[in-house]
Amino acid sequence: MIRAKTLLLFFCALLAAGPVAAQKLYKYVDEQGRVRYTDRPPIDMAGRASDQLNRQGTVIKHNPAALTPEEVAAQEAERKRKTEADAAAREERRKNMALLATYPSMADLDDAHARALANNTDAKKQVETRIVELKKRQEKLQQEAEFYKNKPLPAQLKGSMFELESDLKAQSELLAAKNGEVDLINARFAEDKRRYLELTKGGSPGKTASSATTQTR
Repeated sequence: MIRAKTLLLFFCALLAAGPVAAQKLYKYVDEQGRVRYTDRPPIDMAGRASDQLNRQGTVIKHNPAALTPEEVAAQEAERKRKTEADAAAREERRKNMALLATYPSMADLDDAHARALANNTDAKKQVETRIVELKKRQEKLQQEAEFYKNKPLPAQLKGSMFELESDLKAQSELLAAKNGEVDLINARFAEDKRRYLELTKGGSPGKTASSATTQTR
């Protein structure tokens, strides 16, 4: 009862003070849990939740409490997660559109797969041929080095042997990489085929591409 009378007197005082003061009426809860009314934000209200009231005592605006460090961190983490998810979705749409634009049909995708494997095979043959040539040169240099048993090798011969060994090592590593590419090529095209079938679903790739374009706008 006393609080109601106090509130009534407070409103009357604000009304008597004029409309400007009445527009700045705030209601908040202080550190002791007491409901307080004021015409200007006091120091102890900083960071606390408050309500702005009109002349009739009706809440016209709610000012939420300041976020805690944990809440700020949680909001930032959620913002980052959403940003990354949106970027991933855009990239997925871009890849899908590129796939449909590159391959008009599944037959075209199969042909591209076959060409990729054929190019890899040709590249491996070239490396293998290079290795055979290097090994032949290596045998000749080793035969030449036989004349210098128990003697220092000429600088030019020694340098040639070192360069040849380095080249052989590089070509061997390249051949191993080309052999490993076969599995990568097969895996990549298997994924492309899976996505292609999922996107077309037995329908027209052109219609699917148009739909994907509309979704990105």
